[in-house]
Amino acid sequence: MPAPEPDAYHWRFFNFGDGRLALTSPRRRPASVRPAAEIARSFHSLPPDSGAGGLAVFEEVCSLGAGALMSLGGALVAESLAGMEPGAGCGPLRREKDGAWSARVWPLTRMRRLSGDFIYLRQSGDGDYGHWLLDVLPRVAIAAQFCDLSQFSIVLSGQPQAMEQILRDSLALFGVAPGRIVALGEAPVFLQRAVYPLPRERGALVSPQALEVLESLPARLAGAPDAPKRVYVAGEAEGPANEAALMELLQPLGFVAVDPSGMTFAEQIRAFSRAEIIVGASGSGLANMAVAPRGVQAIVLTRPGTEGDHFRALVEAKQSHLVALRGVGAKAGFSVDLAALRACLDELPA
Repeated sequence: MPAPEPDAYHWRFFNFGDGRLALTSPRRRPASVRPAAEIARSFHSLPPDSGAGGLAVFEEVCSLGAGALMSLGGALVAESLAGMEPGAGCGPLRREKDGAWSARVWPLTRMRRLSGDFIYLRQSGDGDYGHWLLDVLPRVAIAAQFCDLSQFSIVLSGQPQAMEQILRDSLALFGVAPGRIVALGEAPVFLQRAVYPLPRERGALVSPQALEVLESLPARLAGAPDAPKRVYVAGEAEGPANEAALMELLQPLGFVAVDPSGMTFAEQIRAFSRAEIIVGASGSGLANMAVAPRGVQAIVLTRPGTEGDHFRALVEAKQSHLVALRGVGAKAGFSVDLAALRACLDELPA
């Protein structure tokens, strides 16, 4: 095996029939990170409003866990590392505190190999409902512009049962049968051919095309004519301690409490499909405002010391209005100032 270059991580793959073995240095080394456009077999640039930075096609690409991809030549796909925090581990990979990546694969590590054509949707944090809805699911529609989804398997991360069902139900709206979903764990796995719709850049606005995909979901479910126009998002783990008093204020104003944590994907989409005003603690349930009509207004209830800007990009993309109302008291078990909440409601644009 040739000596590694000083600033690059190298490994060599050996094909022994039904699997591959990676022969590497047993110590951790700096990893080579390159954009997908430079190392993919082919790359399609997409319009700025497409919801992704492009669509890459790979031959013999390795999924290393948490969405990270490595080419057969040993280079990490830069876009696949989005969202991984410094100090976080990802199978044999680790992002150091200075932002650089290091990698380590034990010598002669056998790797599973899957034959066929795949659409790769794994991404760090995709087990969070809000992240799945806003960042990952619209990429299915991007892939569908280039691929016949019925001919591809969809690669996702393994999830707990409740979230797994949400993934299945949401993909079914795009004609993806459960049998074509492949859930991978952290162990390295080779994919024979993979289409990779790139994720949007971290912090970027939800694109117009992605919003159109999300706003079309109620129609795919035949809508819900009795869905409330004023929604309070209940059930958040870090929601306000005085929720009962809060509802005493909101119910006479026409608000209906909705607890996404106990609902199916279809129930969540229908519940928010006609919302004009949404109030709730900052959490994944508020991501459902993406399926509400344009112009939906939101009041985000935040813990002391937080800003409540997590959903501002989404609201801006929907041409809507957001107010962040900071709670009072301890961060754990904070309360909402009811008079301040009423003032926020009164100040919302007509």
